[in-house]
Amino acid sequence: MYSIFKYLDKKTKFLTIIGAISNGGLALASPLIVSRALSLDQGNLTYQKIFQFAIYGFSVYFILYSLMLFCNHTRNIFKREIQMNIRSALFQRLMINRDYSDDEKITLLTQDMEYLGDSYLTPMVDTIGWAFCALIISIYIVSQNFILGLIFVFFTILRPIPQAILNNKIKNTGDEMSTKRSDVHAKVSDSIHGSQTLLMNQALEKDCERIYQANSLYHRAIQKFNFTNNFIFFCNGFMVFLSQVLPLVLGFYFAMKGHAIPIASLIAMYIASNQLVGPIQTIMYNVVYIQGAKAVADKVFNVLAIPLDNKEIEDDFRKIASLQIENLSKQYNGRTLFKKFKFDISSGQKVLIKGASGSGKSTLIRIIAGLEVPDEGEIKCFDAEKEQLTDYRKQVGMISQSPFLFNDTIRYNLSLGQEFSDEKLLEVLKMVKLDNEIDDILNFKIYNNGENVSGGQRVRIELARFLIREKEILLADEVTAALDPTNGKMVRELLFSLPVMVLEIAHHIDDEDRYDQIINLDKFKL
Repeated sequence: MYSIFKYLDKKTKFLTIIGAISNGGLALASPLIVSRALSLDQGNLTYQKIFQFAIYGFSVYFILYSLMLFCNHTRNIFKREIQMNIRSALFQRLMINRDYSDDEKITLLTQDMEYLGDSYLTPMVDTIGWAFCALIISIYIVSQNFILGLIFVFFTILRPIPQAILNNKIKNTGDEMSTKRSDVHAKVSDSIHGSQTLLMNQALEKDCERIYQANSLYHRAIQKFNFTNNFIFFCNGFMVFLSQVLPLVLGFYFAMKGHAIPIASLIAMYIASNQLVGPIQTIMYNVVYIQGAKAVADKVFNVLAIPLDNKEIEDDFRKIASLQIENLSKQYNGRTLFKKFKFDISSGQKVLIKGASGSGKSTLIRIIAGLEVPDEGEIKCFDAEKEQLTDYRKQVGMISQSPFLFNDTIRYNLSLGQEFSDEKLLEVLKMVKLDNEIDDILNFKIYNNGENVSGGQRVRIELARFLIREKEILLADEVTAALDPTNGKMVRELLFSLPVMVLEIAHHIDDEDRYDQIINLDKFKL
């Protein structure tokens, strides 16, 4: 419970708790009205007594349903705030987490969060309210007749016994359902992304069979989970007899033996015990939902338990004079990519990074960008006075042959929500020669992550992203590999025209002499 409430501010916590317990007396409406009605002397009724009874009934329902309205309002506030805050915290951690695939991250932030809210977070808080409601009703029943009231309450509380006995079964079937649901999502996502491959290899029919089998296993898991719950509530039928019929029989027996138990009190206790069943039943349902969602909850809260790096990095925007790579080593799956790699690069230099496929070219620039960590060695940046910069990563930009474009305007794709004037945006678009290629370019809407622009335009949009932020180090990973000769030459000329340090990975370069330095990673294997 604490893990939920720490994502709420003090005001929302207070409203949630007060709202949860404010609905506690609602179930007392019927026994209060019936008890009052039975206490009236039908042989001595007057208009005044009837009017007073009507006012009493109206007051009871008005007060209790006003509390219910407040309860529902605070419940909606809780659902809004807890979803917003947990999703935000989850998003922050997943964006920098490399242990989850993109599909797993999307599933966690969408399907799993919705399921968690409906089947774990909300039932968890609702259980507080229903427990308080059960307490209020129990106190009322006992107040009518202590011994008989305790019997009514005791047997009603025994209702969850079948569920307690089968608790592990509920958890196991819930875990299985969650696993199969994730498996279906992963396979469907895989097939959608690979639809072209399946079509071109005439494998669509077999893949449909694979999806059908995964879906069948998922729905069998759902059926098993539901059957377990249905069996539990079947067993509850015997508990209903103990909690409602047996105490009433005992009440009649006590009355027959001369104990002073007014019929009004006996009926009020019976009605109240029926009302007590509702909260107990709801708590049982909530526990079932919570158990079924436990696997998803564990997955979400395990991610949330990952500490964020809150260390403030001081922005160091002194002009970079040189970049120094010292004894850099990196292994991947037991294979050495490069070892004891050293290199110095001066500001404004254009550097070509070469090497066989798998030699670690992309890994090297990812390390320079701070996206990966080397096994050994370090990278330093110095200013013109040869003083080391405290942090250079905000001065680094990266472009690739397949830039990611958001389904939004080119204005957003350049600014990414940050503050830049339209004049500045148009200036960099002119620098990459895009200003005359698209009408009303800033408002031009990108669709399907760039399907409606050419490959060369995609690369130049990403290059404009770099230029507008005026960074000093540009990492280019095979940016011209997928372009035709005309666009490839245009992009390369743009790279050479920039007054910044450029480290470029490229194959089949005809004009290597234009580069200031050439790094061949094949020489740093040993």
